[in-house]
Amino acid sequence: MVGDEEGRKGAAAAAQQREEEEEDPFWKAELHGHELRALDELMPDREDEAVLEEWWQPSDVQRVHVEVPTDKAQEAPLVVTIQQIQSDGVLSAVGGELWPSARVLAAILAHHHTAERPSGGADMAQSLLELNGKTVLEVGAGLGLLGLAAARLGARVVLTDSVPALLDNLQETVALNVHLHGEFPGPNPLVASLDWSDWRDTLSALPAGPFHLVLGSELIYAPHHALHLAPLVASLLLPSPHSPRPPEEQPRCVIVQRGDRPGWLRFLEECRSHGLQVTLRPVEDLATHIPTCKELSADVDLSPLVYCEMTAAETPIVAD
Repeated sequence: MVGDEEGRKGAAAAAQQREEEEEDPFWKAELHGHELRALDELMPDREDEAVLEEWWQPSDVQRVHVEVPTDKAQEAPLVVTIQQIQSDGVLSAVGGELWPSARVLAAILAHHHTAERPSGGADMAQSLLELNGKTVLEVGAGLGLLGLAAARLGARVVLTDSVPALLDNLQETVALNVHLHGEFPGPNPLVASLDWSDWRDTLSALPAGPFHLVLGSELIYAPHHALHLAPLVASLLLPSPHSPRPPEEQPRCVIVQRGDRPGWLRFLEECRSHGLQVTLRPVEDLATHIPTCKELSADVDLSPLVYCEMTAAETPIVAD
């Protein structure tokens, strides 16, 4: 059977990536303790809390005005101001950096919000990523571009991360966007802590849930992320017998990120094992019929980026 053969090839590829990741000295992980072990020269001693705290502190911030293109020619681009973090430590290389994948997903969201729909109204599949009035959770928000763009498009947004310096920066960034660009159409985005490795204790305390849409960009870059994030996403998407939703209200998770990151194939495998339906599209393919995405191709390399959409089984998928 063709499907069986493809399944065997996918499992073999995932197994090969696991072997490569476990041999990689930077991303080497203790899978039983789920603790990342990095090279001594790249990360300080985890037991030295004072050194580790300093490692995560920003030394400066740089304001960047990000234009998110829309489909309507008569409208100016959506402008979101973020505070890019300058740091001597890992902060500026991970959560403190503006990733191309975040710009791409923001443009995809703007397309679904502003694209002209056929007369008579859009069908359910076309409206699934429209944001007005929806409740949105951004995980691993970093600088918050996705959540802030979604809020400008009318969503009620909660921005989450686990690093205190990033959470402080997000609070300041929300206030800065109100000051520079005016009030959001709905409530101002909220900022909350969400630790993927301990999410059961923090998820129920998040404000504004349950969520229609979970967003993320460049979330997976180490094997242990797959082990933590997959069950968190599943808990957000799988239906609850205590609070059933109609089909048009079924939640989904959308992630754009490089497809060659360590841990990415394992993350997809883990999500499927938790009962999620996973749909993948190369961003280059989407750009051929999403004008807002194609517009970014002039200064963003789309070739390594993958659009990933996840839902509970038998929920409609929309990528374009």
